[in-house]
Amino acid sequence: MTIIINSGIDFDLETYRRLAWGGEDLEFTPQCLRQIKAWREEFLETMAAHQGEPIYGVNVGAGDGSFNRLDANTETSYLNGLNSATSFGRPLPERVVRGMIFARLASFVDGSSAVTPALTQHIAEMLRKPLPEVPAEGTGGSGEILPLGHLFHAVPSELSLGPKESMSLINGAPCAGALVSDTAIRARALVSVLELSFALACDALNVPDGHFDQSLGSTWGFPAEASALRRMRELLCNPSKKRNNHQARVSVRILPRVLAAAYEAVAAAESAAASAIRGPGDNPIFVSASREEGPARIISNGSFHNHSAIIAIDGVGRALADLTQLSQHFIHALYQDKTAMPDQDNLALGAAYMAAADWSEEARLHAAPSILSFAAVGQNDVTNPLFAAWRSANRIEECLLAQMAILSTMASQSLHATHRQTTRSLAGYLTLVRETVQPIDARRDIGFEIGHLMKRLREEQEATCTSASSIKTPADA
Repeated sequence: MTIIINSGIDFDLETYRRLAWGGEDLEFTPQCLRQIKAWREEFLETMAAHQGEPIYGVNVGAGDGSFNRLDANTETSYLNGLNSATSFGRPLPERVVRGMIFARLASFVDGSSAVTPALTQHIAEMLRKPLPEVPAEGTGGSGEILPLGHLFHAVPSELSLGPKESMSLINGAPCAGALVSDTAIRARALVSVLELSFALACDALNVPDGHFDQSLGSTWGFPAEASALRRMRELLCNPSKKRNNHQARVSVRILPRVLAAAYEAVAAAESAAASAIRGPGDNPIFVSASREEGPARIISNGSFHNHSAIIAIDGVGRALADLTQLSQHFIHALYQDKTAMPDQDNLALGAAYMAAADWSEEARLHAAPSILSFAAVGQNDVTNPLFAAWRSANRIEECLLAQMAILSTMASQSLHATHRQTTRSLAGYLTLVRETVQPIDARRDIGFEIGHLMKRLREEQEATCTSASSIKTPADA
């Protein structure tokens, strides 16, 4: 399918998902292209009217060169690209690269980059072709010019660029829009997996119904906690089942509150993503006279740094790291509960808690906040921790999936060993687990099987990412 873009309002999280995860292309309406053309003409008129004044990256240099007036030869060199592709390392997933293109086009369509319709359409056409590799590492610049330099390095050789257009390719914060959107979509889908895993463990531990009573939601007073309690009740509903009447461990009783914090972190990331997609900005940025009272202006600014996106990504990583730690406590609870795991053999599944310990500790290590750096060089005296935040959140997510695979395997084994059935709502999930890790009646090496289950859970998560249901508003959460 093809996404039709008429104005900047069409750049939202659901459209991002369709393009990045669903592989859809986009086209611009004639009205949209006419407006882009009008903004370009207004920009050129404004530039001509202020020819004697320094305009960053247009008649003066970029970065530390902003003190230097460009001569005719240097201006021509700028039109041929700024050659900022100096990073290297493991590449970003293609979905993220597609998302960067989408967010880049947002500032083209809203006029803040003041580029031509020809460049706008050229960038959109990249979505129909093999994309360049963009490193996810080595991106320690002040903004996003290194990864964007890789993404758009070929454009100046493919299309004749006008004043400011080479700067508009590598400035602003489209990477922030893509990375926080990617984090939000993946995390929302991951929540649906971990709810099943924790609920299955609660069923294996025969947790009292009272720990998830609906009255707790109004007592605690947070809507997200009421949602987490409700979800656990839905998954564990079995009126005919007699559950324990003694209090469960702390880890079980705080599950709804820790899970609710993840709901809130994901909702915050979705909110940040919705803003970041539409506002990648540019430097310099063009403000049309039609947008506010007064003459049109060309403003040097900090659009290349989206700090809200960084904090939102960190927030998701922190919430998922906490759930990784909590799952470790659940694994210990199952291992030590002789009614849940009778006659547990330490040399078979019992050793899984050792593997779980490593996954939980690695998640903890990656949960450090992405604080701004010490001073760097010259005008670029603050490096951007955006990509480091995304990489950390990505790794925490992998650790949590690994823990969910171990926890689900132990819960499955508990139900098998005690000859109990799970609830109707969890039966499908239990089937998926047992298709991958069959119940253990004799000792065997099961690490390969649990690893395969982790891959299955990742596939379930990614399948949800390609579905429109993966997007919710903060109010829905």
